[in-house]
Amino acid sequence: MFRMLLIIILAALLWSAAWFWGGASNKTRITSWISDQKQAGYAIGYSDLSQLGFPNRYDVTLQNPQLSAPQLGLNWQATFIQIMRLSYHPDHYIFVWPNAQKMTVNDLGLDFRHQGLKASVVSRDPGQFRLSAEAGESAVSSGDRLWLKVQEWQLSIAQTANGAKVYLKLKDIEAANGTRFGEMRLLFDIMGRTLGFDGLLPQLHPTENFEISNIKLVIEGTDIPLEGWLSLGVDTGLSSQLQTAQENIQILKSLFGAFWLENQLDQGLSRAGLAIIADDNAQWIKLIHYVG
Repeated sequence: MFRMLLIIILAALLWSAAWFWGGASNKTRITSWISDQKQAGYAIGYSDLSQLGFPNRYDVTLQNPQLSAPQLGLNWQATFIQIMRLSYHPDHYIFVWPNAQKMTVNDLGLDFRHQGLKASVVSRDPGQFRLSAEAGESAVSSGDRLWLKVQEWQLSIAQTANGAKVYLKLKDIEAANGTRFGEMRLLFDIMGRTLGFDGLLPQLHPTENFEISNIKLVIEGTDIPLEGWLSLGVDTGLSSQLQTAQENIQILKSLFGAFWLENQLDQGLSRAGLAIIADDNAQWIKLIHYVG
């Protein structure tokens, strides 16, 4: 009996030592990653970092995290973010956010509110990065103006040989003008030399470009063809030329009205340089993001 007790005590001490050693390594990985993002074009800060989760998890909490990407005119902040993983799964992280976040796009302040936002990130093998995120009732607003509200949404990103496949699903959508849609699905491929999945964030080096193709938009079960191209350049912003049928223009205006440049009384998100314009024949659509 005494020998068994000694074995149990020894095993507990060894496990505790292993947890604290692994915890130190886990914190180092996170702080090193944060530091490395400066080389990728981001500035990340926080007021405090703590870690709990003994005996089998590492739960890191960053208080008052902030992230900025000056090249794109983006700033983000929240009251906290939690980064969790099981001690025996070093390449699978769970991210949890508070129910409110703030973002600034070219000096326009945006508020994000949501219920239960969390994401799973897996990068176990090179070339096998996967991200999935979901949340319940969510809304995007600026000041007192609501731009978009959804009952729930899902996002997934899966790395491919040339980049990644992205899938977004929104349910029970309420647009800025009060228009409602039951469901929207958006699928596309994205390619870029420095997408940086091993580092989670794409690298924002000058002259870098990220190309989006194979865009498929489905609203209320109806396909909305968008033929053409879309490109995001670090020093040139977002530009595109997408062709669609004339009958789809009004649907797009109802859903993305806050981005429509021609809306002079309430320019919405186009104030931040995120704009949609259509040609005189209402067949070609351009998305523009003016940087700086």
